[in-house]
Amino acid sequence: MSTLRDRGLLSARAEEYFNGTFRRVLGQRTEIPQHGDFTCPNLGIDSADHLLVFDCEDFGLVRYAGFDAATFLLSHLYHAIGSDEEIRCPETLRHRLDDLLGPSVLENIGLSPDEFLSLFPGYLAT
Repeated sequence: MSTLRDRGLLSARAEEYFNGTFRRVLGQRTEIPQHGDFTCPNLGIDSADHLLVFDCEDFGLVRYAGFDAATFLLSHLYHAIGSDEEIRCPETLRHRLDDLLGPSVLENIGLSPDEFLSLFPGYLAT
């Protein structure tokens, strides 16, 4: 998977963010293999109410703690609500994060809500 960073297509400001905030927050964390496309269309429930996760061929290519939580949150905002305006508002993201994932998801991956939101631009560019 080639990213904008891999291809050298980020602005100086974006590079500063990745070398500052993104690296500082994630540098303290153990890498956690992520699904990589953990979105609403890739989830289902079978007749016994078991969660099904589809499209796993890219599992582990991304290892940033919280990446799957971010892609799920974005997917929910787009597919369930039909809004991309909310993505631009940190307070809305925090509210949706609390509603959808609850504090235990971020606690289990070792991120505070503030850290998660500070990483959000980096998840989008990954």
